[in-house]
Amino acid sequence: MLFAVAGVLGAGAGQASAETPPVAYANGVKLSTTKVPLTANGEIQLHSTVLGKITCQNTFYAQGWNEGSSPSHAYGEVLGWGTSSCTAPEELKSLEAADKKQIEEGKILAPLTVFASSEMPVEKTVREGSVCAVEKKVYLSECPNASERVGKNYIAKFARRVSSLPWKLEIIRGERSEEAGILQKIGLAAFGESGTATGHSTKCYPTEKVGSEVQDANWEVVPAGCIAVNIVFPQIPLEFVFYGSQEVWAINGAGNGLNTSRLEFKESGTLFTSEGLEGEGSTTGKVKISGAESVQLMTAK
Repeated sequence: MLFAVAGVLGAGAGQASAETPPVAYANGVKLSTTKVPLTANGEIQLHSTVLGKITCQNTFYAQGWNEGSSPSHAYGEVLGWGTSSCTAPEELKSLEAADKKQIEEGKILAPLTVFASSEMPVEKTVREGSVCAVEKKVYLSECPNASERVGKNYIAKFARRVSSLPWKLEIIRGERSEEAGILQKIGLAAFGESGTATGHSTKCYPTEKVGSEVQDANWEVVPAGCIAVNIVFPQIPLEFVFYGSQEVWAINGAGNGLNTSRLEFKESGTLFTSEGLEGEGSTTGKVKISGAESVQLMTAK
């Protein structure tokens, strides 16, 4: 998910270092405002309160750069994301049990599968029409009188939606388990915005007022730049969008691109879903990062 530069502060890091934002480097050379292409690969697990554990192999394409002077600050964008070998054992087992009869009759093709995508669920155009009140009558000619018909909404058209990418990110200072270090903050409506993924307080967690109650909003109003991930069970079909921000612990590699920098998803905050269910998803896993053009070692300090 991610711009791959980040490092951990040493135990003796001074106060002045903690007050300045992290800066990105490629093979030890400080990045300029020119955007450098990056790739990242690794396994990530989404632990959903309603779908169970979903695991995928992930490949990301991103760009990183430094901006400003005195001090400079590292920023980036995730531009591409692909997944493979996705599994969701708990939810797939539940779906197979619920749809056992239709699977046996061949109405749903087995085995059931799952994948994750940045492409949002298809847009449905619903229209109102008339159908015969008696279900066995298929054609309107079989129920010519108005009294024999009832109104019914039907899906007239499907349209593909655009991807939620790019996801904005910036490198910040923080801590995990009382250890000072560097975090990659992914999912931002705007660079430099405040709030955290843990507290659901960034603009990537929109709310809406329903009556007198404030509730989490549907994914359709999530701002551009935020993380929005679509978990798809294609044979059913079912789609669930998880959205929000992440603050991922980052560790510098050393030497060269063969000992890559990496991101560790621990205490990264939770993603929220409202599409057909209410729940949250936390992430675990590790991702290795390098420069895309010549496997550069990407670091930050």
